[in-house]
Amino acid sequence: MWVSSDENGFNCEHSWDVYLISVGPEYNRYSQHYHDRQQDGADSVERVPPITLQVSVEWLKTQLQARWSSVAFDVRHDSQAYRLNWLIEIDGFNLIGGLHRDGYAVVITGNSEAIYQFVQWYRRITPDYELYFYEWASPGIRLQSNMSLKQIREAMSTQYVLFDKELKQSK
Repeated sequence: MWVSSDENGFNCEHSWDVYLISVGPEYNRYSQHYHDRQQDGADSVERVPPITLQVSVEWLKTQLQARWSSVAFDVRHDSQAYRLNWLIEIDGFNLIGGLHRDGYAVVITGNSEAIYQFVQWYRRITPDYELYFYEWASPGIRLQSNMSLKQIREAMSTQYVLFDKELKQSK
């Protein structure tokens, strides 16, 4: 993330960081909680939680249109990575998102405040699933169904501390 000044002298925040909202654990959580190396060097991944969320493209399109009437779909033409992709504006900032081809992960990039608002909204429309929010392979946070924007911000700023605490509690 970086900050620059526009033609009026106002600071503008920019980010090309890619974030995910997913029921699947990110790399660090997967390695620490679900991946075991046996004595013979073989991997054991017996404890991985099953993925039960499958997001319908039509359902997500309807949800996005209901919340952001100016949403533009298929802004990444010929994308093979996404079942659906979109561009929305949140508080004057563009947010680009996509429903990953796996059908359960949502990938987003843009201004951090717009991202947090999107995450809070998405958490509310998918209340029946345990979701994680993370910047690509970083530890990430477990999204509680009633998290405020402030709680999401704080959790992301302390994600490594929270992850270490959670790891110690799980052992």
